[in-house]
Amino acid sequence: MSEIVVKAGTRGDGQSVYERLPAESLGDGVYRLLRSPAFAPGIARGDSVKLLEGGGYDVVEHSGLLVIRLFARAGISAMAATLGPALNSFDGEIEHEDERMLVFSVPVVAGFNAIEAVMTQLLEGHGDAAWRYGNVYDDEGEPLSWWSQPAL
Repeated sequence: MSEIVVKAGTRGDGQSVYERLPAESLGDGVYRLLRSPAFAPGIARGDSVKLLEGGGYDVVEHSGLLVIRLFARAGISAMAATLGPALNSFDGEIEHEDERMLVFSVPVVAGFNAIEAVMTQLLEGHGDAAWRYGNVYDDEGEPLSWWSQPAL
């Protein structure tokens, strides 16, 4: 197992922010991610990525997993427990949990409507909580649409 460093974003002052991720080297600068990122956009556990200069990356192959990030000021553990049965039914997995964030992955075949219904129900009564996909939209909010592209 290796650890790679990828660019996760840019701070307000223009400085780049990086994230370390466990990965398996596939050779020629290509790595398979062993965990979904908490912040780096457009990638999920199982994706194969080619590392670029400055922490950039190109996705070589998508794993078919959606990354979902849930943020709250309190109650993450209770939300994780409530989410458990739905994740099990989707064949999903919690990959990271701390006091303010939950990162989990769900196979795209579970369907966007089903996932969004579960998330809407989960957030009822949690006014300070919010969620978003980690690998569905680009920086301009446009769908990446990797799930509708035929496998090569």
